[in-house]
Amino acid sequence: MTIRMIDTGSTGRIAVDVHGPTRTTFADDCERGPACEWHPLEKVADLLSERGDNRIDPGDFMYMGATGADTGVAVRMFKHCDTRRYLNLDANGHAYRYTPTGSGGYTYRLQNLDAAIAHALS
Repeated sequence: MTIRMIDTGSTGRIAVDVHGPTRTTFADDCERGPACEWHPLEKVADLLSERGDNRIDPGDFMYMGATGADTGVAVRMFKHCDTRRYLNLDANGHAYRYTPTGSGGYTYRLQNLDAAIAHALS
């Protein structure tokens, strides 16, 4: 495995490429690698963009992994680079909110997409 730093240009952010010397964008990495699922975020961004809403730029997020064993649904966790808040989406673009439980555990509950986006961007 090759690890190298990538200057993302005008965003002022640095990305780490852990896949190899030919892959330089998050979307390219994720389309080729099964461990990284950018499709839900890209789907939501495209849907919003078609409606004239450009609040979501996938380049502003980091893929943090997937969870959801408690719900039976794979929930992908995307962390906003600036706000450090999460936008949690399933494969169909449904939003979920991380909710701590009284027993020290947690669960992911369905959430309104607009509310989830507002939270991630705030």
